[in-house]
Amino acid sequence: MAFLSVVVGALASCQQKEKTNVQEASLEMLVEPDFDPADEMLGLSEKWTGDLERMIGRGRIRALVPYNRTSYFINGTKRAGITYEALSMFEEHFNKSLGKKPGSPGYVKVVFIPMTRDRILPALREGYGDLAAANLVITESLRDEYEFSIPALSNWKEVVVSGPEGKAINSFQDLLGDTVYLRHSSSYFEHLQAFNDSLDKAGKQPIHVRALENTWRTTIS
Repeated sequence: MAFLSVVVGALASCQQKEKTNVQEASLEMLVEPDFDPADEMLGLSEKWTGDLERMIGRGRIRALVPYNRTSYFINGTKRAGITYEALSMFEEHFNKSLGKKPGSPGYVKVVFIPMTRDRILPALREGYGDLAAANLVITESLRDEYEFSIPALSNWKEVVVSGPEGKAINSFQDLLGDTVYLRHSSSYFEHLQAFNDSLDKAGKQPIHVRALENTWRTTIS
């Protein structure tokens, strides 16, 4: 909302605009009745674990997702993002397999619980969610602790990105002794740690790592 000077006419205009926005939002809620703001909070403080049959019995599957404009976000009263669309399709097809329709007894709803990326897997392990949907890379250490779905992508590559003033990088050898910035909760960090271990065994300089805030993310453009 823009800052307004103390002018009666301007204040009245602002109030009218707010009233109009509320009316428009109400209309949008009618257009998309499936949106329930309570979904965003449901289950956040509930610690629960169980298999798929028990989730069906509860009537909901809690999905832990990162909140960003690529994966999952709320625009007014509408939800959007790749993860939102994918899990909405999952909800539809899963309930079809159960012979259930929206609003019917036994319909299983996907409840979206957004959180920072570094909290998603710990929250899943602690029982605050039933699945994690966050473009997660399957690593050996994670495979030992979690069960993964069929990968959406394979044969992917991790790419080093530098700024316009940075030196040319043609291989990892060009980074020896330099510093890179990574989220410690990312697969990049785990892979670089393994690479540094091999450098140490070979008696070479490591690639130094500085941590980024976990609110930073990789965005698909």
